[in-house]
Amino acid sequence: DLLIWEGQSLTMTPLRDPIKNIVYSATGEDLNSVIIDGTTVMQDRQIPTIDIQRVTADLQAAAERMWPNIPTGDWANRDIETLAPQSFPPFANDFPA
Repeated sequence: DLLIWEGQSLTMTPLRDPIKNIVYSATGEDLNSVIIDGTTVMQDRQIPTIDIQRVTADLQAAAERMWPNIPTGDWANRDIETLAPQSFPPFANDFPA
């Protein structure tokens, strides 16, 4: 397996010791390409076998199914708004047409 990291990003610069930079400073955005068992699974930050829009839509849908059930798994029966309140109230279009 081989991971190819960007060496000239904001988080990887200045680059004196690449191993330490990867361990202490690298982020996911610094990973450029991944080769597993001789097969390139990510190149130039793109994963051709994954439909990112579908994955994010599936994740959103799963979270929306999970949120109403949060109280059943919480010791104090708290809901999602109590455990993770939103920064702003949901937007409501109350403007006249």
